[in-house]
Amino acid sequence: MRLVASSSELTKVAILGAAGGIGQPLSLLLMLHSEYVQHLALYDLVGMHGVGLDVSHVDRQCKVTTHQGPEELAEAVKGAKVIVIPAGLAQKPGMTRDDLFASNAKIMYNLAKVCAQTAPDAMLAIITNPVNSLVPLTCEVYQRFLAPNGSSQQQQQQQAQSKSPSPQSGKQPSEGKVVFHDFFRRIFGVTTLDVVRASTLAAKSALFKSEPNGLFKDPAKINIPVVGGHSGKTIIPLLSQTLPKIDKKQLTEDRATTLTLVESIQQAGIEVLNAKKGRGSATISMAYAACRFTISLLRAQQGEQNIIECAYVKHQQPIVGDLDYFATPLVLGKDGYVKSMGLGKLMPFEQQMVEEGSKELRTSVAKGEDFAKEHLSSEKP
Repeated sequence: MRLVASSSELTKVAILGAAGGIGQPLSLLLMLHSEYVQHLALYDLVGMHGVGLDVSHVDRQCKVTTHQGPEELAEAVKGAKVIVIPAGLAQKPGMTRDDLFASNAKIMYNLAKVCAQTAPDAMLAIITNPVNSLVPLTCEVYQRFLAPNGSSQQQQQQQAQSKSPSPQSGKQPSEGKVVFHDFFRRIFGVTTLDVVRASTLAAKSALFKSEPNGLFKDPAKINIPVVGGHSGKTIIPLLSQTLPKIDKKQLTEDRATTLTLVESIQQAGIEVLNAKKGRGSATISMAYAACRFTISLLRAQQGEQNIIECAYVKHQQPIVGDLDYFATPLVLGKDGYVKSMGLGKLMPFEQQMVEEGSKELRTSVAKGEDFAKEHLSSEKP
């Protein structure tokens, strides 16, 4: 049984955008996990008192605080172990990811500045779309505020030592290497919903036999790594690596079923968007996925081993070509992700999807980085 922490050690989770369509159900779901969350800090621009009061009536031993407006943002994130960000404009029918970026980039930029300065050690779980651009944007902001000279003090010392000639070889190390900072390991684009959808849609497909009672196979018992990014063709389900295993011959021969399943996973968000007819996007399933990812982060922070989740992050080494932002299965640890499990062995059709998705990702990454650099350059250090 897990021991309840003392008041000075309450595990705090902050939700930025808590009054919105994702934030409200996410707040409820996290309240139900009071064995991991003892303080829920809810932040938004308006409407927080009512939402906070409503959530606080759930019969769980969890402290709820509300924070409203930019002047209360720092207090909301201060001391948080995990900061979940669903803030910003939700996608509407007909909107492109570029439209979303135009609306949400500045919001994410301002939130990232406060998080970097007030809670630099917190895990950051970014839900706000377009994730493919906003994670690179956030990493640039963190680099400015946590490593303004390109590296932290500890890394500067390590670099200074590494620049000394090796006693054995007498050679100088190579110059110009990009520094990978440890805080990058704590910035996640939440792609868990793609994983959840892949499991559910695969369970209902012809790739799995129905259960004796007539129901489709339990999706919770199916694990499909989803790599790449978090929109359209950048969402790449690796069906060949499904557990329990799918016959690769079946994936190749039943091409129609395979392609239909891949497309349904990639377009699931748009399908929900259109079905709601302008009255919202995928909020309920996104809240569920975000809760699952948040709890995984907290479990890893508490020292639990072998916690693996797919997420979109900056990698120490490029994953595809020169692309170092990519969703892969990650081993989570106390201070962020410990390592990436990479892409594994791909079937030809999966390799083709990776190559096609990477082209779109490069554009999205550059958009986020350029936005951050432009705005940071106009601000005083």
